[in-house]
Amino acid sequence: MSNEKASDLINAVSKISPIAVVQEVRNCLDGGRTEIEFSTSIIAGNTVNYSIYCLNIEDEKTAWSDYLNAVNLILDLAKLKFSDLE
Repeated sequence: MSNEKASDLINAVSKISPIAVVQEVRNCLDGGRTEIEFSTSIIAGNTVNYSIYCLNIEDEKTAWSDYLNAVNLILDLAKLKFSDLE
């Protein structure tokens, strides 16, 4: 991963609002869980983990838009698309 892509991902993850993650409420019968975990280092680093149930591509217009943006950047780095998660 290039320094530029790493910086983009760090910036995207830092924009995720914990309040937005927990305040967005929806009913979902058959959804999947999407998790992002990041830390200051691999060994004994401070870790933050976000987990969202029922994330979908339409969340670009909800409180989860920053989370979705970070997920899409991760998928881009893995050469995957959001539809590959289904």
